[in-house]
Amino acid sequence: MIDALFEDSIKVQLARRIELRMPFAKTIYDKIGSFFVAGNSLNEDTPNDFDVYPTRVGQFDDIRTKIGEENVVCVTKNATTCNIGGKTVQFCNYFKSPWITDLLKSFDFAHVQVGAQCTKDLSDGIIFVANFTPDWLVAKSTGNTFYTHSDYPISSLIRISKYIKRGNFIGKSYMRDIMMILTDILNRGIEDYEDFKDQLDAIDLSLLGEGDVTVAQDLFHAFQHVVPTPTEGQP
Repeated sequence: MIDALFEDSIKVQLARRIELRMPFAKTIYDKIGSFFVAGNSLNEDTPNDFDVYPTRVGQFDDIRTKIGEENVVCVTKNATTCNIGGKTVQFCNYFKSPWITDLLKSFDFAHVQVGAQCTKDLSDGIIFVANFTPDWLVAKSTGNTFYTHSDYPISSLIRISKYIKRGNFIGKSYMRDIMMILTDILNRGIEDYEDFKDQLDAIDLSLLGEGDVTVAQDLFHAFQHVVPTPTEGQP
């Protein structure tokens, strides 16, 4: 159990960090209301961009109009990328629940399970209320991230190479995580091609070259030949 004062101290420092990094947050809040910012932008390294998530269903449906077309850089199935205050902000089309803890727990690697909610304070200004998971604290305390399971394990398999290159793993500890991800992929299975495309949520297939799409289709067809081994007691 984490000491409450220790936990609160970490949250205060995290909130201060993201407040300093996002001086343009009020601009976003004035246009869309309360929002979550989560992931690597709250860690110690200077962020390349900020991932913003909705606090309610449909909040980002008309994000281009709210933010202004002149600020939109790129639009994909998964996010609308904008330039706000000279910084790259990605409005992610992923809603888990109104609670930031649920959002953070759904992230697939421990070191990114950190975030904050931008909301109003008593004086009608804005504040950041930070939070993190126990896995995030373990990862930051040891300097070694790890896979925490995911609803999108194929996407995790693709993304892990990024974290290996960034040095988020110690030594070859990532080998264990790759095997865990592969196990999750096989245990989950694939229902149909739409389900397969949804699993590749980290990749917009429309942006791939023709050859890459063919490779993705070949992978899907290979899944059709994978039959899970029955557990003991099953026929």
